[in-house]
Order: sequence, then C-alpha cells, then structure tokens
Amino acid sequence: LFLPFLSRLVFEYPATGGCIPSFTFRTVKLIRYVTAFDHFVMACEGIFILFIVYYTIEEILEIKKHKLKYFKSFWNVLDVIVIFLGYVAIAFNLYRTFAVDELLKGLLADNQQYANFDFLGFWQTQFNNMVAVAVFFAWIKVKQHLVRYFYLLGGFY
Repeated sequence: LFLPFLSRLVFEYPATGGCIPSFTFRTVKLIRYVTAFDHFVMACEGIFILFIVYYTIEEILEIKKHKLKYFKSFWNVLDVIVIFLGYVAIAFNLYRTFAVDELLKGLLADNQQYANFDFLGFWQTQFNNMVAVAVFFAWIKVKQHLVRYFYLLGGFY
C-alpha cells in the first residue's frame, strides 16, 4: 500500500515587504486494489460502469422517441448531465490508473529520480470536486422521484 504525502510549502515575499506563507497537503493512494475491501470497491466501480451504460441506452431511446422535445424538460437535461459526469469519472479513473503505472515504472527503473506526484494530487482534487457535483445533481434527481412517489401515495410531506 503506497500513500505518498504530497505537500507544498511556499513563502512569498511581496515588494511591499513581509512574508506570505501558503501550504497544501494532499494524499493519494497510488496502488488502489490491494486488500479485500479494495477489491470490493473495484466491484462497485464495475457495477457503476454497467449502470452508466444502461442509463445511457435508456436515455438514448428516450431521445429517439421524443426528439428535441426531450431537452425541454429540466429533469431530462439533468439526466444527461449526470450521465456525462459519470463518463468523466470513468475516464478519470482509467487515466489515473495508467498514469500511476507509467510513473511507478519510471521510478522503479531509476530510483534516483524525484517522485513528483503533484499532478496526480491536483487531478485527484479536481475529480473529488466533480464527484461532489455529480452526487448533488443525482440527489436532486432522487429527491424529485421521492416527491413524485409520495404524492402518488397520497402525500406524507
């Protein structure tokens, strides 16, 4: 299990005098599938991919059926956004896996080389932000379905 601790400590000296310190600390798990729980996470990621593919096919059929009228509904546009963010998450995971493999191969070939993981830490932060937005949109969609369900039951809210 390899968790590099990425840190950056910067001291800026402006022309007006003084010192402005800033810092960032990031951790990145480079080798992702080691323990049994990691394999469970891998299985969940596979299920997520299957779900996104199924959801895509379902939405394509809806778009073919309703043509441009499909995009007049806010909820349909939200579906497309959630699917798009799902594919971005899948692409990022694949990119991260291949980037880590290449980086580790280079480091194992030359152990005197500086291990610069800054770009992985930056993109992991961007990925986490994107997933937060996707979960927010998905929760709005779930909430809409729950409200409709309770309305059909006679209303409990």
